[in-house]
Amino acid sequence: MAGLGSSVALCRKAAGFDSSVLVAVSGGKDSLVTLDLCCQVFKKVEAFYMYLVPGIEVIERPLLAVTRKLGVRTHMVPHWDLARLQREGVFRMHSVTAQDAPRIKLRDIEKALCKESGLKWVAYGHRAADSIARRLMIRKTGGLDIRHGRVYPIWEWGVGDVLSYLKVRRIPVPQRIGATTGQRMSGFDLSREPVLWLYHNAPDDFARVKERFPFVEAWVMRETYGKERTSPDQ
Repeated sequence: MAGLGSSVALCRKAAGFDSSVLVAVSGGKDSLVTLDLCCQVFKKVEAFYMYLVPGIEVIERPLLAVTRKLGVRTHMVPHWDLARLQREGVFRMHSVTAQDAPRIKLRDIEKALCKESGLKWVAYGHRAADSIARRLMIRKTGGLDIRHGRVYPIWEWGVGDVLSYLKVRRIPVPQRIGATTGQRMSGFDLSREPVLWLYHNAPDDFARVKERFPFVEAWVMRETYGKERTSPDQ
């Protein structure tokens, strides 16, 4: 696995400032690798998972199985973007009271969790290959953002490195959510592919989404059947 040595070195540098770390886990492959790496270096490790809809079993069940196996406490917290979705009435009725929902950023979640847990460093499974913006952001710090107390252990890894690590460490590869091509893995948002995937493959989980975002089913019906009704063959 290319980069394993440098990833361990990054974690050790962060651990030199503080021997405890809070790891962001999405249920995807990158965050699971990051969590496992941190458990090998830091003396104390806790994790946090940010949800748009609580209880999505296709994501949470395998994720919690891994954190329990590693003996890691997992904080389940609302996603920082949830307030915006409520204000803008995404897949739900617009509400006057929702306009007062606070504007929350990821850093606010970090600060609250660090205060609650007493941990100072936060580790993310971001990789430079994820996007140009992410590449530029992480490259500036070389994967170790001392100013903000963040470490990105696998930022130089490729997908093959991630999958090889999971295989060697006998960590199950997370369920692919959404895309049928490319490398999208577990983790849920309200974009087209994850929503349609849940509708067709995990009806109980889709029902949980519908409970929080009532108009999502109407959108799915339009996406699934609307095009068929207006196709040239009809």
